Amino acid sequence: MALVDLPEGVRLLTNVLADDPSTVRVGDPVVAAWEPLLDGRHLVVFVPAP
Repeated sequence: MALVDLPEGVRLLTNVLADDPSTVRVGDPVVAAWEPLLDGRHLVVFVPAP
């Protein structure tokens, strides 16, 4: 779980997904991604920016 501050001024409580979670640090840039759910819906999550 993480708080992600968007440039528009909104703060979201969300998940940040990474291959190695220990590499994610406070202040790292992230981008939105969609995680498919079993019922066909999608959940927005964030991943480290390339």
